[in-house]
Amino acid sequence: MECEEYLSCGYEDMILQSMEKLRKQLNILVAISLEEAALSDEYFIKRKLYPNVNPIKIGFFRKSAAKEHDF
Repeated sequence: MECEEYLSCGYEDMILQSMEKLRKQLNILVAISLEEAALSDEYFIKRKLYPNVNPIKIGFFRKSAAKEHDF
């Protein structure tokens, strides 16, 4: 079955929900990776800083970057 057939067979909602879950999971993984990198960075360690990273911000910046990249 082709992709278009899945969308026309009523699977569209299920596919879109799955894609949204994957995006959220990816944002969490990116946030964790950035946090780990910052916590091991000399700059943050010397100044006793904690990175201000969360999945919501990452999702916002990724969407903004995608919109700018389209132009």
